[in-house]
Amino acid sequence: MTNTLMQKRWFKKRSFSFNDKGLSVNEQSLFRTKMYEIPLEDIEEAPTKINLKSQSKRWLILSLGVVGAFTLYSKLPANGPKIFPILFYGSIAIIGALSILFSEREYIVINTRILTVLIEAGNPSHEEVILFLDELYKARNKYFEKIFSITPTNVSYTDELFKLYCMLKEKVISEEEFEKLKESALLRLASQNNRIFLN
Repeated sequence: MTNTLMQKRWFKKRSFSFNDKGLSVNEQSLFRTKMYEIPLEDIEEAPTKINLKSQSKRWLILSLGVVGAFTLYSKLPANGPKIFPILFYGSIAIIGALSILFSEREYIVINTRILTVLIEAGNPSHEEVILFLDELYKARNKYFEKIFSITPTNVSYTDELFKLYCMLKEKVISEEEFEKLKESALLRLASQNNRIFLN
């Protein structure tokens, strides 16, 4: 079972861990440390993937490339072939494309009621990140099984029950209304796949 994930990049270190109660996020950089505790009940539905671009990395690559191209161009003879300016502008275009390409990273987004957690998809590897997320969502589903007193063979029911549970926590519905809605949701879901049983 993988319940810890470490991600390092330059001067920043992020660790994620979970137990049967919640997810812990610890972010450390040169000057500060942040820690978050997120209860399993606050983790919403399945994670999603997004691509984010690092503006600082893009401008760093672009500026270093342009400075390098200008330095090389200034070393060329003044009466050289007419191909030199074409090569110069072509190299700047290539540097611009590379800056866009290398400044983009894939992240996995875990939405919670408290905050949005971003996990870099390939750090340390895709396999480790997927294994960690798989175990995290298994722990979340087990937690909901305990709350709702049901034993499922299919865990797709949890998202609907989670919404009811959130409504109960926010006092939108009463305890009695929650029990009635939970029971009707379970009966409906049981009739769909005939595999969810009340304990």
